[in-house]
Amino acid sequence: MKTISLFTTVVRLLALVTVGLSLPWPAAAQTREQDRIHLEAGSGIRFEGSNKEKKQGRIAGTALYVEARYQLRDIPIDVGVQEIVTNINTSTILTGLLTGSLPTRTLVIADYKFFHERAIVPFIGLGIGSDIGWLIGWSSSRGLLYDFSAGLNAMPRVGIRFRHGFSIIVDYEVSTMKYSHLELKIGYFL
Repeated sequence: MKTISLFTTVVRLLALVTVGLSLPWPAAAQTREQDRIHLEAGSGIRFEGSNKEKKQGRIAGTALYVEARYQLRDIPIDVGVQEIVTNINTSTILTGLLTGSLPTRTLVIADYKFFHERAIVPFIGLGIGSDIGWLIGWSSSRGLLYDFSAGLNAMPRVGIRFRHGFSIIVDYEVSTMKYSHLELKIGYFL
């Protein structure tokens, strides 16, 4: 039962942070130095990549993320931190086991921006960090099941940021946990 209450707490906290960062803060862009700091929140769809166990059929899940970036002076590079909570739904029909997982990851990111003074800014980037995964399941024969795992990951990504605050990002997480995956995310940044 502690796992389920922790799950609920993490989801509520992430929702609160996402809403808080999405609000317009008028004082956030008063000086040139403050213009270098960007907060981004968004959501996306997560697709299975490489499933190392190959025993379970995985279907698409959802992702919520919060990102804080700082634009370096005189060069078109942003550095920052990203926190993501995702939900991957898995099921194994043959064994009667239905599971869902709640992986979270924290990454240090760096993006190189092409044409960074234009209205549409394409970029490429890389994130390196850690995964923490909670697996919660139900089996008709064993009842409620849960498990915990942790690992390291790397996340190459490409995307487009629009001058009016929206971004579209495609990334692929290569993980030491049981699977890797592709994500398509849409965000809003201040």
